[in-house]
This record gives sequence, C-alpha cells and structure tokens, in this order.
Amino acid sequence: MVADENKPKRNHLILSTIAFIVWAYVTTGETLSATIAKDIYDSAAASIILIIFSFASATVPLDK
Repeated sequence: MVADENKPKRNHLILSTIAFIVWAYVTTGETLSATIAKDIYDSAAASIILIIFSFASATVPLDK
C-alpha cells in the first residue's frame, strides 16, 4: 500500500523482510540462544549488524 500504483514494491518488501530479521536478532537474540541454540547470539555482532544494516538500508532505492 505504500507504493503508488504501477510502481514496483519488490525492493520495499525485501528491505522490510531483512529489517524484521535484523530487529528480531538484535532484540530477542538472548532469548533465541537460550531456547533454540547456544552460542548463536553475540551482543557485539548484533550491534555491528544493526549499524551496517542501518547505513546499507539508506542506500536502497524504494522506487518511489
């Protein structure tokens, strides 16, 4: 619904999906490692991933 009619929504959908995965890892990573797999969460890596994703997502054209 964000894109105008006749505008592609693919970039927006891909970026939103990746953003959700990054958000879920950064906010619930400790719970994830406690319940599913040990040593999968690293707070330093989560911070670095969040910063890199924030800068990289700003460069993606959303075709608007």
